[in-house]
Amino acid sequence: MTELTLFLTQSKAGRWYYSAKEFITWTYTGADGSENQMLSPHSNRDVSKLPDDAITAVILPLDYNDHSEEEILEIFPKKMTIDYTTGLPV
Repeated sequence: MTELTLFLTQSKAGRWYYSAKEFITWTYTGADGSENQMLSPHSNRDVSKLPDDAITAVILPLDYNDHSEEEILEIFPKKMTIDYTTGLPV
């Protein structure tokens, strides 16, 4: 089987992409009272067991950088399954 489930996430630079790791977003309140968004990787499939040339991420076009998560989810699913040999959805 060459299927891999990817999860939608956003980079610090604002780029939306699908990754083999799912990130949980949570808010941390600093000692000064400021609230900070944090990401914690959630354990998913161990990609180290895949072939070296396996595709484990799909990056959305730059046009979507300014979209909120709500806007992105109106267009794209929260998670998708791809064939890791081609990068195409299954």
